[in-house]
Amino acid sequence: MSLCSCFICFESICSCFMSLCSCFMSLCSCFMFLCSCFESICSCFMSLCSCFESICSCFESICSCLMSFLRRCGKLSHLSSVVSVHVFCRQLGHRQHIGRA
Repeated sequence: MSLCSCFICFESICSCFMSLCSCFMSLCSCFMFLCSCFESICSCFMSLCSCFESICSCFESICSCLMSFLRRCGKLSHLSSVVSVHVFCRQLGHRQHIGRA
């Protein structure tokens, strides 16, 4: 085997490794993009979760305010629909505490 043919063989092996390296770099870039995409989606869901928690807290405050008002008026025991609102408010508060745990 001549020195020239050995050099050509080495050059083709080197070229092959460079192609493989380029391929792996492309794959790595693709995975980094996917990772960034999933991270953005996760961040979006976390923001939505925080938003829903704020809405729940707001409804719980409204329910609490309504119940206090009705107790002061003395009409709580006479209205069956208000009792169902009270049960709903308690369940809403209970669900919110479960979600935080």
